[in-house]
Amino acid sequence: MRLLFLMLLLINIAAIGYIRFAERRAGADDQAALLQINPDKVKLLKPATAPAGDTQKSSSLAAAQRACLEWGTFSPDDSPRVAAALTALQPPLKVSQRQSDDTYWVHIPSLRTRADALNTASQLKARGVGNSFVVQDRDPANFAISLGEFKNEAGASAYLAELAQKGVRSAVISPRAMKTTTFIIDDPGDALASRITQLTSDFPTARLTAVSCTGL
Repeated sequence: MRLLFLMLLLINIAAIGYIRFAERRAGADDQAALLQINPDKVKLLKPATAPAGDTQKSSSLAAAQRACLEWGTFSPDDSPRVAAALTALQPPLKVSQRQSDDTYWVHIPSLRTRADALNTASQLKARGVGNSFVVQDRDPANFAISLGEFKNEAGASAYLAELAQKGVRSAVISPRAMKTTTFIIDDPGDALASRITQLTSDFPTARLTAVSCTGL
C-alpha cells in the first residue's frame, strides 16, 4: 500500500510539475523544458502497526511496507555529483549503488540545427514529455534530443511505447556501451524524499521512481 501510494503520487506530481529549466550552455530563454517534481507534495504512508508482543510479525510487516526510491541511470561524469548530493543530506541516508556496463538510450536522432532541436523539444513539452534535453556537447549526437537512458531494453521499449501514445513517432532506441550507475535509497521518509526530488532538476534524463525494498 505504501509503495503504491508513493508511485501514484510521483506520477501525479510529475503531471503538474513542468517548468522551464535554464540551459547549461546557452541562454535560458530558449532551453527545452525539463521535468521537476514538486517536492512539497511527496508523502510516504506510514506502515501499519502489528499487534503488541508479536515481534516477528511486526518486523515482517515493516519490511514489506518500506518504500524505497530508485534514481538513475547516471553517466560516469554525473555519478560522483549525485553521490555527493545524497551524502550531503541529513540525517544520513542508506544508499546503495547498482552499476551496469550497457544502457539503452531513448532519443530523437540529431536534427539539422540547434533551432530545429529546440523547436522539437518545445513540441515534446506540449505533448506532455518533460524529461528531455537537447544534446549540444558531443558528436555525432549533436542536436539529438535525449529522452532517457534505461538499464535494459525492455524498459526502453516500454517507454518508447509510452511516447508513441503521446504522438511521438521519431524516437528510437540505441544501445550504449558505457558504465552507468543507479542509486537505491532505502526508505528515506517524507522529509528526505522531498529533498531528493529537489535534486532531480539537475539531472533531467534520470528517472526517480518508487520501488519495493524487498531484496534490496
